[in-house]
Amino acid sequence: IVSNDAASAPTYEKYRVGGRFDLVMQNMRTIVERRRALGSLTPFVEWQFVPLRHNEHEMQEAVRLARELGVDGVRWLHTGGIFAALGEHTADVAEAAMAAARRHGTVVSFGPSATRPIAGRASWSIWISNPKSIAT
Repeated sequence: IVSNDAASAPTYEKYRVGGRFDLVMQNMRTIVERRRALGSLTPFVEWQFVPLRHNEHEMQEAVRLARELGVDGVRWLHTGGIFAALGEHTADVAEAAMAAARRHGTVVSFGPSATRPIAGRASWSIWISNPKSIAT
């Protein structure tokens, strides 16, 4: 599991003060490349993204980058609590990103079933798998 709550350096640095987005991305890339070189299906690489007001606009881009890197999938994880403040458009952004993922043949699943799995939930998890990671 790689905790990366952004798809760009400026957004990453708002939450992960002192962190380096470029290093996180390179580390994910290196793990995937080494796994391929070994011809292995493990380690399983999951990009975990906690959507908040400052980064919800990058949810769809994170899925695109994950596919490009070859990681196994992205998990949007909202655990509730006072620090997990969602924006008013988070549900719409998540639904648009899930629709885009499905158009590209990606499997999308989430925990407790709901039409809008984000709205009104204290905690939720959405998994977007990358079938390309297994085939390559």
